[in-house]
Amino acid sequence: AIGAICYDAAVAAQTEFSQNSSASNLHDAREALRDTFMYKNAIRASDSIGSLGGSVLNNMVNTNLDAGHPVILGIKREETDSGHAVVADGYGYDFSRLYHHLNMGWSGSDDIWYNLPNIDSSRAEYYDTVNGCIYNIFPSGSGEIISGRVTDTSGNPISDATVTAEGGSGPYTAVTNNRGIYALVKVGSYTAYIVSVTKSGYNFTSQSASTRKSENSTRVSGNKWGIDFVGEEASVPPADPARSAPALYYSTEDFETDDFTKLPWSHSGDGNWTVTSDEKYSGAYSAQAGSINHDESTTLWVRLDCIAGDITFYHKVSSELGCDYLEFYIDGVRKGRWSGTTDWEHVSFPVTAGTRIFEWAYSKDGSISKGSDSAWIDEIAFPLDCGVLRDFDSNGQVNFIDFAFFASQWLGARKAGTLQRGTPDLADLNG
Repeated sequence: AIGAICYDAAVAAQTEFSQNSSASNLHDAREALRDTFMYKNAIRASDSIGSLGGSVLNNMVNTNLDAGHPVILGIKREETDSGHAVVADGYGYDFSRLYHHLNMGWSGSDDIWYNLPNIDSSRAEYYDTVNGCIYNIFPSGSGEIISGRVTDTSGNPISDATVTAEGGSGPYTAVTNNRGIYALVKVGSYTAYIVSVTKSGYNFTSQSASTRKSENSTRVSGNKWGIDFVGEEASVPPADPARSAPALYYSTEDFETDDFTKLPWSHSGDGNWTVTSDEKYSGAYSAQAGSINHDESTTLWVRLDCIAGDITFYHKVSSELGCDYLEFYIDGVRKGRWSGTTDWEHVSFPVTAGTRIFEWAYSKDGSISKGSDSAWIDEIAFPLDCGVLRDFDSNGQVNFIDFAFFASQWLGARKAGTLQRGTPDLADLNG
């Protein structure tokens, strides 16, 4: 039976046979998976001028291996242009160096771990390029994969933790295995997600992960690998998000603190945003997208308790038109997208009451940089609830300390003239 299906696969991929070798290509292999074996989804990545590697290849391969899906790689030697097709079925580390386990065929004599793209086979010549990959092979459905690992502060895996991605048509959920690995499979393309982890006895910090769209015949993958979490042991129950982060009660972010401490900002992606004085709409500072390479992205995000109203901000972009973008999301839904060379522009978007997630993401395609290759934001006005007295220091009591903090925040917001709605006079706090 194994021999029969191997023969069928070879014929379906239009393999040519000789006495000593056989030949096909990944294009025909993908067509065979979809048309003959009726897989609903299979993406063929290719790079005709270089090698797939780094985060580009890891987003394709490691996400699928985390999900238990093998991938097919096309490898070759640049000097002679001779090639081979192999199956990647695992990855691991030797200290900090990443290795992939490859099924090379040839009776298994070279099925060992390789530091891609370098493949030094004892049976054949040296391969130094990964020029193709078939990944996201799904019997049904389509979409992208977000994956990573959950560990404790000592690096030990945490199993049976629930990982949830909120945004788009989600939520999507997965549970970590005994190695702490999770994979959220078939999530939506071009969507910003907030990924969180829950496990009794641990506290975790949520992260942002923005997918792209995996496309054939390109080196662009929509998958996101390496969204890892470290859980801290909880000696007390986690703080209620609705009762923590006192800085939530500011309503305007102008970055004049020269850092990201005014609001509970978080960073994700391939680089952190920075506060800069080089470009600003007003004042002395603005926020600038992190420095990234091709096929990478950088996201700045914040989760806030809001009242119904509008969020407004200024943005500026200097990038390759139609290829590199600044995108703005609310709760994972894209609200605005800008590229090319633009001066400071003021925009406004409606916000519904409740806990909202706001994200600014700058992403690049696979080639070419134009202008400053960056984006900036400034003077963000949030419709925040500045009129609620609560347990700001999360000690389980609403006392004088919370009252004093509330008063300072309320007076500061009132003085700044940025309150989004009426707030009670201090004399009304006792009802």
